[in-house]
Amino acid sequence: ATSDLTPPNLDFTSAQTTDKYAKGFSDTQGAPTTGSSGLVISQVYTNGGNGSGYTYGRDFVELFNRGVRPISVSGMSIQYKNNNSGTWSKGDLPSTTVQPGRYFLVELGGQTTPALPAPDATFTGISMAATSARIALVNSVTTLTCFQNCSSVTSIIDLVGIGPTPNDSETAPTSGTASNITAFRRKSAGCVDSNNNSADFELATVLARNSTTTSNECHTGFWAMKADVGATTHHGLAIRPGINEFTGATAPGDQLFLRLETTTGK
Repeated sequence: ATSDLTPPNLDFTSAQTTDKYAKGFSDTQGAPTTGSSGLVISQVYTNGGNGSGYTYGRDFVELFNRGVRPISVSGMSIQYKNNNSGTWSKGDLPSTTVQPGRYFLVELGGQTTPALPAPDATFTGISMAATSARIALVNSVTTLTCFQNCSSVTSIIDLVGIGPTPNDSETAPTSGTASNITAFRRKSAGCVDSNNNSADFELATVLARNSTTTSNECHTGFWAMKADVGATTHHGLAIRPGINEFTGATAPGDQLFLRLETTTGK
């Protein structure tokens, strides 16, 4: 992602019935107009308990909210398939919410030690192949049936293909082969998303992050919004991290709100 320091333009002519955010400027970690605007798979560790010298005893998948809104994972699932055989395995995520800039750790199968940080969900019946896998974040608890071209399945929120030759991925699979101490990690601590696994992920020292890990907000700067709600047109300007709040006014006319935030509060 690149840095864009263009001043914000408040003249958004495309009216929406729900929140519509547009970039004024962002830092170098990404913008919500690129790739997913919300929840993504941010790290995959496939060598838990594999051989000797492993960092963690269990495999895991890490999720990250790179957007500006809290996201409920109720009704979503993590699903895994070996590239070459078998059917999809899944774990249904609990009824909880991932805040902007926060991680969500999903513990999978392997050995009990060394232990992961406290997981936010656990599915020990799923153990991933070390070198060939597909992992999907799905907006459904229905088991996937696709074999190839899974990226076209509308219920899939994010898909990661681990190679070197997975049957499916977003554009191209991740590059390289993970060891017992490395994982496939989304760049910029989870913020980068160009819908290309090869470009978005890198092999790095494994570091499991959960919902208590320090927040990593991707989107800073000025954010602007216009929305038509009934007879009222709302314009909003926010400065970090880009969350506008309505007043509930119903009279016709423009309403301008300003919300300022720091790293410690409003």
